Amino acid sequence: MDRAEDRFAAAMNRAGMEVPDDLREGTFAAFRELTAMAGLMRQPRAAESEPAGQFRLDVLLPGADR
Repeated sequence: MDRAEDRFAAAMNRAGMEVPDDLREGTFAAFRELTAMAGLMRQPRAAESEPAGQFRLDVLLPGADR
């Protein structure tokens, strides 16, 4: 068993879940993908990387100063 499989087994044990053998391969693949995506979320990013969180008050609120 490699390290990712160990982490997968530990996560399933913590959650109290038993993965049936016929679903294990797909569930493990999803676990690996989600783990990789979570790693991307934990890295530093510049404010420009988050355009959805940027807005202009003068557009949203009439009379608001910049």
